[in-house]
Amino acid sequence: MNTLPKKKFYRMGEVCSMTLLEPHILRFWESEFPELSPTKTRTGQRTYTESNIDLIHRIKHLLYEDCYTIAGARKRLAGNNDLQSEPEKDIRRRKVQADITEIKGLIKNIINMLDRESGT
Repeated sequence: MNTLPKKKFYRMGEVCSMTLLEPHILRFWESEFPELSPTKTRTGQRTYTESNIDLIHRIKHLLYEDCYTIAGARKRLAGNNDLQSEPEKDIRRRKVQADITEIKGLIKNIINMLDRESGT
């Protein structure tokens, strides 16, 4: 996380530099996470506070590092930690592992077919 220069408000370009995110990502997240609502100047330029930037870092961590979906990250930020259900990242991890296993099987089948065709 980049150190913030001490200001009351930060422009979108500054926030993008600090968070290493593209502007379209921030605009999309604004529509998906109601608590992320930067104010706009009279000219329509978004201005973010330090708390907005902290929230952006939390969202980025949930989505990119913990592998939550948008809905899962939204629930997590809302404090809805349903302990009865399995975390979404575990579900996604198992699905990826199953997909990899399936792909490995397909590759082995292709190799076997190629070996038979070449006569080895």
